[in-house]
Amino acid sequence: MFADQVVLVTGASRGIGAATALAFARDGARVVLSYRSDEAGAQRTLAEIEAAGGQAAALRADISQPADAARYINGAVIPVDGALGAREAGPVLNGRPPR
Repeated sequence: MFADQVVLVTGASRGIGAATALAFARDGARVVLSYRSDEAGAQRTLAEIEAAGGQAAALRADISQPADAARYINGAVIPVDGALGAREAGPVLNGRPPR
């Protein structure tokens, strides 16, 4: 349903946000998730998405702050090779774009 589309999911390190990110990934979306402070939770969400065969990247952002929200939205990119990545928005977790 969402094949070749990028979906941004905020608060995806736990709870509803994590479940939403996983659901989109299961439907074929490439997911860029944000987290404010729970990097370990974001890592778990990424691992769960990747284990299900999905693609995801995570960016640290406090979206209640306009500058962070803009960085998050503008930082989610898909390079020519189709892999997810981030540009100037913060680190992609695991130090690499997803497989």
